[in-house]
Amino acid sequence: MAKMNFRKNVKKYYERHSLSEAKLNDLEAMLSSSSLVFQKRTFFQKLAPFSVVASVFVMMVSLFVLFQTGGDIRENIANEVAQNHLKMRPLEVSSNQFSDLKKYFTELNFVLVNSDRLDLTLLKGARYCSIKGKIAAQIRLKDLQTHQRLTHYQVAYDAKLYGPMPDVGKGEIPITLSQKGLLVSMWVERGLLMVNVKE
Repeated sequence: MAKMNFRKNVKKYYERHSLSEAKLNDLEAMLSSSSLVFQKRTFFQKLAPFSVVASVFVMMVSLFVLFQTGGDIRENIANEVAQNHLKMRPLEVSSNQFSDLKKYFTELNFVLVNSDRLDLTLLKGARYCSIKGKIAAQIRLKDLQTHQRLTHYQVAYDAKLYGPMPDVGKGEIPITLSQKGLLVSMWVERGLLMVNVKE
């Protein structure tokens, strides 16, 4: 009998405290919006591993490009001119007069400059070449006593292509690198990038 009364009392209690239709709708709306937030979170949580993979991929591609370009443009230039020096392709014009070289180089988009860092008494001749794909002049000098050879390059200076270089006109000191057992110096002088390769 006591059990029956208890059940009736519980039933009456819950009937008195049941939710109205409006409150029930509010509760359902709250539950559905919280499940939507949960779904959004799980969607982005599912994307997390892909974003990590994408980040690693971008980093690897960047490193590959950096490796392909050699990282430092100055090292690339030094390597290119050192290789040209070692090849010693035949001169296109042989002369110990700088004025003869200036007359020969008609295809350049600049005029050859007599650099203060050149000893023109050692002049042997010149030929066309290129530095990073831009047409340049390659001038050769040789000391007959020491038999030391020097190759001097001049090309129109393009800061975007060649990067920042010291300007000796502003009192800056040329960059000097060692490449293939050779000493490579580079600087800007009167609007031209100049490079010396010395044995």
